[in-house]
Amino acid sequence: MHCQKARQAITLYLDKELEKAAENEFLGHIKFCVKCREEMEFRSRILKYVAIPEPIEPSPYFFSKVKAKIKSIEGHSIFSPARWQLTFASAGLFAIMALVPFVASIFLGNIYMSQTTDTALVSNQKTKTALGLDVFDELPPDSLGATYNEIIRGV
Repeated sequence: MHCQKARQAITLYLDKELEKAAENEFLGHIKFCVKCREEMEFRSRILKYVAIPEPIEPSPYFFSKVKAKIKSIEGHSIFSPARWQLTFASAGLFAIMALVPFVASIFLGNIYMSQTTDTALVSNQKTKTALGLDVFDELPPDSLGATYNEIIRGV
């Protein structure tokens, strides 16, 4: 037996599912192959720590209770009008809850932006006046300053 085949047989051997002839061949290989023997010992140690739960048996009345429950539910339809009304009411409420903040943010954002723009213009004008930069706004057309402004602005 080759190592690859022996490693595949380890789990079957540990679960006692290996046929007698294959088991004898496997044990003969394990006797002489150290690597496969170590692998088998490793897997058997793991199996000691892994608990295999016992199968759970249902109570004798389990299936009859399930059948009774199914029969009691059969009369109720998922397509009842009351159920659809509740679904549409929930969807409508969700849509309103989503749209109100969105519309409010647009409205408040426009107010804030217009206030910010007005404040920025006033602040810009105050800075210009405080630094004396408004002197250069009105230069005579043929002056050196006007020529300089044309060069800088690229006009």
